[in-house]
Amino acid sequence: MRNHDSELRALPLFANLQPTTLQELLRARRVHSAARNDIISIDTLSQRLFILLDGRMKMVRPNAAGEEALEQCMGKGDIFCPVAMLATRPCCSYAQCLGACQYVSWSHRLFRHLLAQDGQLQANLLSHLATQVDEERTKRCLTQCVNVHARIATYLLSRCSKVGRTGTTESSAQNFQIDLRPLVLTAQELGIARETLSRSLALFDREQILRSRRGVVELYAPNELRAVADGERVCFAAPCATLRRDA
Repeated sequence: MRNHDSELRALPLFANLQPTTLQELLRARRVHSAARNDIISIDTLSQRLFILLDGRMKMVRPNAAGEEALEQCMGKGDIFCPVAMLATRPCCSYAQCLGACQYVSWSHRLFRHLLAQDGQLQANLLSHLATQVDEERTKRCLTQCVNVHARIATYLLSRCSKVGRTGTTESSAQNFQIDLRPLVLTAQELGIARETLSRSLALFDREQILRSRRGVVELYAPNELRAVADGERVCFAAPCATLRRDA
């Protein structure tokens, strides 16, 4: 099992920290490996701060009636339920692996201690929370968007922006790969049926805006996708269109 020290150092949450703070975070971190369908319980999420480093997970919120709702899908660099640590109240959701995953964790007590000692760690966490609020606002706006193609285009562009912020190697949106698997969960995030999402991705593929293969999307023309998101372009699915790549 890798210790993931280099990945941790590259995360925005740990940027520009005091050397002693970073050393303590690396020393105290606990590395976890999990298989598909493994769960991080509500109790555990209420006691430790987790960061996902490999794989994908979903956050699920149960209610008193025994029903469960998808809260969000988590990817590389995402932080689990930080509000539970800051507000010292239980987390309301549990996490479930969508495949093989690796993640790290710290006790809330230790992390709060380091927050009190290092103002840069406080600033980085506040920046993360502000970004999270903005992403949630975008998702709520997406569910109100009548144009399904524009909704999906906006979502794909937001995923490009998110992955770029978490320290991955892609430097631009062109030729950018986005893993939407499983499609049924991505469709739930967007408030649409899985079949609707698949049809729209196939349409964008025929329009040579992106290539979609089994839930993994490679973005060819981000400017064209932005035009769809802004309602400035209508897709007509011309199958013989020349491949258009943004310069």
